[in-house]
Amino acid sequence: MRTSLVFLLAVPLWAQDPLSLRDAVRISLRENKAIAVTTAGARASETRITQARGGMLPKINYSESFARSDNPVFVFSSLLTQHQFGVENFAIGPLNRPDFLNNFQSQLTVDQPIYDAGQTRNAVKSAELAQKMTGEEQRLVQMNVISGAARAYYGAVLAAENLKAAEQAVRSGEADLKRAEAVRTAGMSTDVDVLSIRVHLAAVTEQRIDRAADVDVAKAALNDALGLPLDTPHTLTTPLEALNLPDLTLDGLESSASAGRPEARQTHLATSMAQTQADGARSAMLPQVSFRGAFEAIASALSIAAGPTGWPPSPSAGICSMDRRTRRALPKPGI
Repeated sequence: MRTSLVFLLAVPLWAQDPLSLRDAVRISLRENKAIAVTTAGARASETRITQARGGMLPKINYSESFARSDNPVFVFSSLLTQHQFGVENFAIGPLNRPDFLNNFQSQLTVDQPIYDAGQTRNAVKSAELAQKMTGEEQRLVQMNVISGAARAYYGAVLAAENLKAAEQAVRSGEADLKRAEAVRTAGMSTDVDVLSIRVHLAAVTEQRIDRAADVDVAKAALNDALGLPLDTPHTLTTPLEALNLPDLTLDGLESSASAGRPEARQTHLATSMAQTQADGARSAMLPQVSFRGAFEAIASALSIAAGPTGWPPSPSAGICSMDRRTRRALPKPGI
């Protein structure tokens, strides 16, 4: 029985841990889901940079294909590729109307870009700018979370102080009522004076009820800002005090905000990203050079009876062509 009693007494003490403003900000940065979202976005932006840098790395592809047909051209070319073409295949009858032929093909290709007209460079630059924009978004969310936690914290402190003032008003009204009733009993006042005091007491009692409800709402808002259950109790320890702010000019504040606010920095980064993407779109019109190596194994059955067929590596070059209307739609330099 003694153990149970100690446990029941310890629960309120644990639940009413003191909470300072600094602790509230730290909890909000740790528990707020918006922070977790921006952190995941930052990791994703780092991965996109690595992905963009892979544009100049070799690409290896392996494919398996199967075809079956009695098309004369298909049969003729497949027999040649499988090294199974013989003298009997020159006969006019089988040459014009061959039997169905199976063709199993295994292919391994390696592509190595040599010159991509700056597309990889522009892709990496765009990914880096996107990472910086994500960092600014993360900073903006952190600033909003911190300001929201501070606003909710002082809102709860102010609500508690308003409740104390309302309770003091109720106690003063009760004391005034007792004094008015004593004066009326002595015959020095009328019932009108007592009724007016009772009306005033009822009004301040209503205000106390409203202030108590405001305290509950403010505490729930604080827990919501901290990312905790809404009914989590706290003992707020940081008082509500006036700050001594230095004299700051409006022009200085505007200049600092335009240079340091995350929204302003995001705007500049978005402009740079748009220019980089425009450069990437224009570079798609330039020639590209790559190196390809391929190896094939072809047979008429799943087992490669005819042996593999290798193809030597070869360089390749390509250029994108488009009509006049598409060229006109490309971004112009400086836009």
